[in-house]
Amino acid sequence: MAMRGLRHTLALVLLVVTSSALGCATADQRVDFMYEATGVAGGGFGEFSLARDIQPSSGNEWVLGEITGKDGKKVGEIVSGIAPADEIRDAYMQELEAAGYAVRLVPALTQNVMKGARIVSAALRLDEKKHFFTTEAACTLKLTLEPWRNGSAMNRLRFVAVHTESALAGGEPLLEGVLQRTLHDVLTRSVPEIVKIVEQK
Repeated sequence: MAMRGLRHTLALVLLVVTSSALGCATADQRVDFMYEATGVAGGGFGEFSLARDIQPSSGNEWVLGEITGKDGKKVGEIVSGIAPADEIRDAYMQELEAAGYAVRLVPALTQNVMKGARIVSAALRLDEKKHFFTTEAACTLKLTLEPWRNGSAMNRLRFVAVHTESALAGGEPLLEGVLQRTLHDVLTRSVPEIVKIVEQK
């Protein structure tokens, strides 16, 4: 009788430990996203130099944000094999080429640059919250740019975009879409402004 009680006790302890382990398990979600240009501006021509102060940290994976469960606790991270600094720079390269420029990537801008822009700072965050019946994705991008004309820096431009979308739990993935729309929001406002500044006579 004592042995049976011991077995039941051990089984209960094992169940509690297993449940606790499962409750603490994390599930990262990978987002390897490439921006798709839509042609947000026109009227550009000639060579355009694009530089950035922000440099991607070393590694094969970058954390964009976190995933929280129904109880509000973190259950995983949103990661990408593409550095956010590279993603933002490549998005600008695409839209500036669509605007008519021959874009070249450079480590820094100098007095020889007739038309260019410098990405001074950028902060990108992508999060996902799981609710009982829905899933919510939120993306925030804060960006500072510095257009250059005739070898000199012009005034700095600052942009902020926040997008949130939700869908039924288990439905279509939201992360790639909300990331695309957030980047597109900032580029829609910033690229025409850059073209206007560098093309001033």
